[in-house]
Amino acid sequence: MDTATKQRYRRTPHIALDFDKTLFTHESSWGISKIGEPIAEMVENVKRWINKGHRITIFTARACPWGPRGEDRANDVENQKLEIQDALEKAGLPRFEVTSEKRPSYTHIIDDRAWNVKMNTGEIQHNEEYMGL
Repeated sequence: MDTATKQRYRRTPHIALDFDKTLFTHESSWGISKIGEPIAEMVENVKRWINKGHRITIFTARACPWGPRGEDRANDVENQKLEIQDALEKAGLPRFEVTSEKRPSYTHIIDDRAWNVKMNTGEIQHNEEYMGL
C-alpha cells in the first residue's frame, strides 16, 4: 500500500458496530444460541455509511473466547463469527469482519450500552451530529 493510500485509509471513519440489540434484535434470555432479526433502521444506516466509504467492523461479545461467567468458548468463536456473517449477508450487508477486540483504529463505537463522551471533557454526547456520521 502506497503512502497516500495509507493516509487516506487512516482518515477513513472506522465504525465498530455492536451486533445484538444494535444491528439485530436480541433477547438476553437467548444467550448466543439465537440470532434475531435485522433492525431495518440500523441496516439502512450501515448501507449509508458504506456508501460514504466508512469501514465497518462488527464488535460483539459473541466473538469473545470466554463467556460471561468465565467459561471457555474458544472453540465456538469461529462458528459464532460465521453465523453472524451469514446473518449479515442475509440482511443484504457485506460479510464484515467480526471481533470482540477494541482497536485504536476505531473512530466510532456504536453500541446499545455505550454513551459517547466528548474527549477530555467528561461531557456526555449522544447524537449523530456530534459523532460526525
